[in-house]
Amino acid sequence: MATAHQLSLTFACIDFPDRTTVSVTEIAAKLGYSLQHVLDHIDEGKLVALDSALVQSRRNLRVTVDEYRRWVLSMLTGPQRRTFLAELTPAQLREIQREATELLRSVAA
Repeated sequence: MATAHQLSLTFACIDFPDRTTVSVTEIAAKLGYSLQHVLDHIDEGKLVALDSALVQSRRNLRVTVDEYRRWVLSMLTGPQRRTFLAELTPAQLREIQREATELLRSVAA
C-alpha cells in the first residue's frame, strides 16, 4: 500500500504493492512491453533507473517503485490523467501548481 508520500496508480493491476524497487524485466513483463522498449525509455531519460553494476559494460538496472509510478502516470492519456489529479488533496494540488509555476519560470528565462 502507498504511503502518504507515494503516488498510487489508478490501475492496481500494473502496480507493485509493498515493493521498493523493481527490475526492468519486471516492468516490461507487467506492462506487456519488450525489454528493449523499457531500456529505450531509460536511455532517453524518461524513466530513471539505478545501475548497481560492478562492471561498466554490464548494466544491473533497478527502478524505484515511486519512479515507476511517476513514469506510468506521465504516460496516461485522456481523462485518466484528470482522474488522477482529482484524487489529490487540495494541499497536494497547490504544491504541484507551485512546482509547475517555478518550472515554467525557469524554462521561460
